[in-house]
Amino acid sequence: MLTARAQTNDRIAGLESGADDYLTKPFSPRELMLRIGAVLRRSQKVVMLAEQRIGEFLLDRKNMSLSISGKLVELTITELKLITTLMANPDVIHSRSELLSAVWGYADDTHSRTLDTHIKRLRDKLGDHGRHIGTLRRQGYFFQSVVGEMVET
Repeated sequence: MLTARAQTNDRIAGLESGADDYLTKPFSPRELMLRIGAVLRRSQKVVMLAEQRIGEFLLDRKNMSLSISGKLVELTITELKLITTLMANPDVIHSRSELLSAVWGYADDTHSRTLDTHIKRLRDKLGDHGRHIGTLRRQGYFFQSVVGEMVET
């Protein structure tokens, strides 16, 4: 809902009537776009299996581990969240703000190199298999199920 009614009772009534979100005037266009993006992400729920196998990669969400060709890869929780997010939709480009939101809980990437640093570390830990994490300049990152010519690093 986008409304001028800003009282607590109005907000509660709006949310109880079925609104996914409630934004009052005046509002920031950027905040509106971020809220729309959040609603769209929530509406595109992906059923997460306990295990996901893509090629030689085996992601075990229950035990929070990643194996490649049967060998356990030592990753931090943040790196596991990152690879889990990328592998949830292989071959789909994930924007910087989408990854920052999914892994760190925020979407403002102004002057931040956090994501780039973690992608680099993750690629390093994956060794030769790091080539499965692709970059599309000015668009984002993706997990490439079959390594081909689409990768830009």
